[in-house]
Amino acid sequence: MKLDIVYTYVDSTDINWLNEKQFYKGETTNYTNNLARSDTSLNELLYSIRSLEQYFSDQYQHIYICTNNRKLPTFLKQHPNIKIIYDRDLIGSPNFNSNAIESVLHLIPGLSEYYLYFNDDFILNRTLTLKDFLTKDNKLIWYAESNYFINLANSIPFITYFLPIDGGVNVARQKNYEKLGISGNPPISHSPRIFKKSHVEEFINVFKPQINQLRKEKFRSDDSFTFVDVFCFWAEHKKYLSLLNNKRTIILIQSNPHYLIDLYNIWEMTDRKKAYFLCIEDIRTEKHIDPMLLDFLNKKFKHKCKYEKDW
Repeated sequence: MKLDIVYTYVDSTDINWLNEKQFYKGETTNYTNNLARSDTSLNELLYSIRSLEQYFSDQYQHIYICTNNRKLPTFLKQHPNIKIIYDRDLIGSPNFNSNAIESVLHLIPGLSEYYLYFNDDFILNRTLTLKDFLTKDNKLIWYAESNYFINLANSIPFITYFLPIDGGVNVARQKNYEKLGISGNPPISHSPRIFKKSHVEEFINVFKPQINQLRKEKFRSDDSFTFVDVFCFWAEHKKYLSLLNNKRTIILIQSNPHYLIDLYNIWEMTDRKKAYFLCIEDIRTEKHIDPMLLDFLNKKFKHKCKYEKDW
């Protein structure tokens, strides 16, 4: 069995999208944790796709990239395996809420029953196979967070107001857990998550009011329904999913220049040969490309893949 890969990807240089986002942002007073990232990046998606070819080759069929503007990322060429999906075609209206967009990915036309979902900054770091994501009886395998600082933030959710790690959604996650009586669970790893469409449909039917409301919310907030996190623990309760803690993720931080961040990144990189996953957490508020991170990615994923342009 082969599955499909799904990425969510935002082209933050798209002027029309930026103007539209600013327009809708002006209409709401209840959006938080939607930090204004710089309009530059490390092209994390490029390295993630290279990592698929390097560490997960022949394990998947198509790569679906769910975008904010219908455009192929500039570094990719047209290829039969690459499918561009406009997020608005799935959700039906302008939306800038990643939780809401994640709730409609299973509606991608032609998507395989099992699909592996990546944020565009999730990167593979070692060779993996389908057995790392599915048990022999096709039970989903997800991984618990291994990073000390993310786990600390999970135990003290409001720390994310001052240090925007973990995507700044920790407060909303904890509110959902309290409402649902979920306690003592570790956060989910910053790594690819496998879904089964029929499980997602059942989950949506169970939480229909919450998800209908979520899809109306154009921005994340502290009261958002955190789709992926709640699905994980619902599916675990239903015996559809096992949450394991035996694969580490390296989390590197791209931030405004700061020597403490540099020291942290160097420390994380010491485990680069053992960890199975890699994630680039972007907390910048200035236009700054971290040369150390860029050099690390270029050396580790130095070979172009078949989906890239030849320039």
